[in-house]
Amino acid sequence: MYYLFVNKSSKTPIYQQLASSIRQAISDHILNHDDQLPTDDDICVQFGISNIVVKQAYSVLAKEHLITRIRGKGTFVTTVPKIDASIHDYKNVEAAFAKLGITKKLNLIEVINQHDLAYPFLELKEEEQAYRIMITAIHQKTPVFTQEMILPVTLFPNLDKVFINPNYSVSLLAKDMYQLPLAFSTHDFNLESLTSSSAQMLQVDRHEAAYVFNSTYLDNQRHPLFFIRSTYPGRYLKLNYSQVTV
Repeated sequence: MYYLFVNKSSKTPIYQQLASSIRQAISDHILNHDDQLPTDDDICVQFGISNIVVKQAYSVLAKEHLITRIRGKGTFVTTVPKIDASIHDYKNVEAAFAKLGITKKLNLIEVINQHDLAYPFLELKEEEQAYRIMITAIHQKTPVFTQEMILPVTLFPNLDKVFINPNYSVSLLAKDMYQLPLAFSTHDFNLESLTSSSAQMLQVDRHEAAYVFNSTYLDNQRHPLFFIRSTYPGRYLKLNYSQVTV
């Protein structure tokens, strides 16, 4: 609680001082997303103030969407906004996260010769080689989604040597560097429970619900070029199913 400050001689209400201290700690990255804040009772004892004052301070921060109060668990910092998007507008989901200022971190590049999910989409036979790339998108210090990319070696030779910037679009890479006639994409999604490895990568609870999108990118003859599986935890993305009006 070293980041909390109260001046009882000040004319500024104590609840505002508490809220300001926490707000500043979040701004300075002393507090980060999902950090647990002190309990109401802990703050009351530390500063000799009433429970009502602490509740006022937390109420102010909750209205600013800087914290979340979870009954039975506690109070947590929430610096990652939740993206609200339409299921009919999937292509703009990643763009919405990009506006938050995310950066992508490259986790893995390897050559594989089978993938139960991607190979059928890409019409690849077992033993045909493909690159598998794993990327994590990060907002400040918090992982917000992951992407698994499968790209055939025959279409993307030496990809392991040229794919050095995970923030560069794979679609642009396909068009600009490999001169592939990318023309279409298909997408389907499922609401799934995260596996242990995915939950660990995203630093969320195991079995937490997540939106998983399987995207196949095709050329102008509708031949598949590459495959991307994107996983968005439900705590950071909400898809609504409102009908598209014409």
